[in-house]
Amino acid sequence: MADGSIGLQIIDISDPQNPDIFSEVDTPGSARSVAVYADFAYVADGSDGLQIIDVSDPGDPDVIGSVDTPGYARSVTVSGDVAYMADGSGGLQIIDVSDPGDPEILDFVEMPDYAYGVTAAGDIVYACDRSNGLQIIRYQE
Repeated sequence: MADGSIGLQIIDISDPQNPDIFSEVDTPGSARSVAVYADFAYVADGSDGLQIIDVSDPGDPDVIGSVDTPGYARSVTVSGDVAYMADGSGGLQIIDVSDPGDPEILDFVEMPDYAYGVTAAGDIVYACDRSNGLQIIRYQE
């Protein structure tokens, strides 16, 4: 769970009636959203961009990579080796995460106003813009 100034919290939900914080890792910014893919958690970390956390051992999560983005990271989704970041005034940031320890910004798409949310299915990216609603973008490397 992305928990603002706390960072990433890993919560044991084996007993849904009594969830328990299993572990956490403090991120430098304000954790706004998280996407989990394979052994990694990708955190949209506000003014500190994207934080990549190795969660292969949930009891000992570790930040292994990051990339600062030009805006305010609000939402992230991952598809394969690409992370898509709704980055506020920075638009949609497209980030290569094939090496989680060294992510790199590949490209960006300007949004009409302010990018708030994002999800992806294949090469189609759905981004939410504050004033103009849903933006549908086809991205191909």
